[in-house]
Amino acid sequence: MLTDITDYLDVPAKDEALAKLNLLDKFEDLKAKGQLRAAAELLEESCKEPHIFHGHYKRLFMAWRQLNKEDLEACNYKDVIERVIKTIKLNDEMLTEMSTYWSKEHGIRRTKSYFSKYSHIKISDGRTLLKAATATQEKRAIKIAEKLINSFNKEKK
Repeated sequence: MLTDITDYLDVPAKDEALAKLNLLDKFEDLKAKGQLRAAAELLEESCKEPHIFHGHYKRLFMAWRQLNKEDLEACNYKDVIERVIKTIKLNDEMLTEMSTYWSKEHGIRRTKSYFSKYSHIKISDGRTLLKAATATQEKRAIKIAEKLINSFNKEKK
């Protein structure tokens, strides 16, 4: 697969793109072996420094949602709260990085809202956060969850 893609990669971030693709393969291998936490840690490390490869964020957040489901059932509410808040933060950093990178590449200003279709936040993240935050009575997290849920409700109107 990579040999086909590399023929078309003529962008400034070519080497980085290839490394990110290889990392996704490693993620999928770990996930297939039932090592979801290790797979998530691999992508989390990749996303510590914001980048434009939104597929990493998407897969990381999907893995975290599964871990959140397991941790909610096990009453590990603090882990869920930390993970969802980190999801929100990383998603925002990704959109900011996409805006910065593509503004330079296109020679015109691209806002974060221009890339909103690449956002990987779901209303279920807000509901999960609200559930965990309510269980621990963590007021700051409750406010964040309510704000997130409300942002989705406003979009529907």
